[in-house]
Amino acid sequence: MKKALFMKKALLLLSLLLFVTNSLFAQYFCPVPKGTIHRAYIEYENSGWVNIKTGYGECNGKYWELWFDTPHQVTSLASTAGFHYIYIDDTASTYPTVSFTDSSTAPSWSDEKQGWYYSNDRCIGVVWSPAGSATIQQFTTDAEGKYIYIGNITQILTNGNPTGGWVFLNASDYTPVNANAISIWATGQDVNATVKVLVASSDNAGNSMGIFGFHNVGSSGWIFFQPDSDRNLQWFGYDDDDNLFNIYIRGYKIIR
Repeated sequence: MKKALFMKKALLLLSLLLFVTNSLFAQYFCPVPKGTIHRAYIEYENSGWVNIKTGYGECNGKYWELWFDTPHQVTSLASTAGFHYIYIDDTASTYPTVSFTDSSTAPSWSDEKQGWYYSNDRCIGVVWSPAGSATIQQFTTDAEGKYIYIGNITQILTNGNPTGGWVFLNASDYTPVNANAISIWATGQDVNATVKVLVASSDNAGNSMGIFGFHNVGSSGWIFFQPDSDRNLQWFGYDDDDNLFNIYIRGYKIIR
């Protein structure tokens, strides 16, 4: 009788130990490398909501997974123009299930965590809200959530006067802090003469896109930033070109 009672107590203790161990294992063991993120990209739903697609990854040392698409209302939208960052809410999450939050406060790169973080919240996406609307501007994205194409964030240069040399252009306010490339559309013209349109990152004129043509030309493409870049631009046109150099920012590529 005593032996049977002892065995029951031992089995109960073992079961409790296994339960606690499995709970701790599920909460703290991370089966993927630090910085991993697969899919879990945002897509446009409507002017106030995004949809976060299925995927998995690591956040603050813990594994997370999305088994189904998850809608998220962006509550930080305001009437001023700016970017709004979508985060995994580390405190509110019960891993591997995660909750999301958003903020106009930008993340910063963490060497320790190998990702873009605001405190312990990992950034998984960025949306643009134009001035005066408190809405998400419609966008499309690729299947990994890296390339975001909006169509037109802003016209950053209007009727610029080419000088025959490179001219600095502040673009950082219209690129997310975690962007490593932006999509550009640039135009220039000169009546009955050759025209040159070049746009480059501010730290490397060789990293450029552009076109050489006659009278009225336009060019589109992606300009990539090196790590820790100021995310600004420079532009170039012939000194005798008309004062009609225009540059538009149309999208961005991000690191998560």
